[in-house]
Amino acid sequence: MLNISPSGSPIGAIATGIDLSKPLDKGAFAALDNAFNTHQVLCIRDQSLSAPQYIAFAKRFGVVTELFLNHYAHPDHPEIARISNIQENGVAQGHADAGRGWHSDMSYLADPPR
Repeated sequence: MLNISPSGSPIGAIATGIDLSKPLDKGAFAALDNAFNTHQVLCIRDQSLSAPQYIAFAKRFGVVTELFLNHYAHPDHPEIARISNIQENGVAQGHADAGRGWHSDMSYLADPPR
């Protein structure tokens, strides 16, 4: 059963009891959408999604924007940013300090992606 609770921080909520790898009914998605609109950050715990499942879920919130730092994008799915400190043969496999980037969420845009 879906449970959404405030994170205890100034922003954010935590959702549990839902499996995003399975189709969501309109009510469950509406609850997630409302929580995102209310809390600005939504952590959905205990998920195991393939890249296509992840992208399909993200598209329910709106247009998925490809990463402008495309050398950190998933090689087969440029909609997914890879965050990692792993290097292979001296090459970063993801953006190691993505949280440091100024407005990495593209909030500087007139209509930022959700």
